[in-house]
Amino acid sequence: MSSEAALKSNRKICHEARDLFFECIDSNNGDQKKCRLEWKNFEKNCPASWVAHFLRKHKFERYKEDLIKDGYLSKDGDDNPTKRV
Repeated sequence: MSSEAALKSNRKICHEARDLFFECIDSNNGDQKKCRLEWKNFEKNCPASWVAHFLRKHKFERYKEDLIKDGYLSKDGDDNPTKRV
């Protein structure tokens, strides 16, 4: 297997592990204790810097969803001046 093909395969495995972990987290209301197996698989199959990046990104996406739900941010990401405090 070429180096490029190996990298592509590793990325795919990492992304699948990431998706399974976040799917588990989201379906269990953020309870990581219920997703230990998925977490171990995520950590094992992704570089540590990617894990940290994906965790930050996921947390930020949940934060943005809360802002939209509470009316502080519109769905397109712009500020909603009617709800400013």
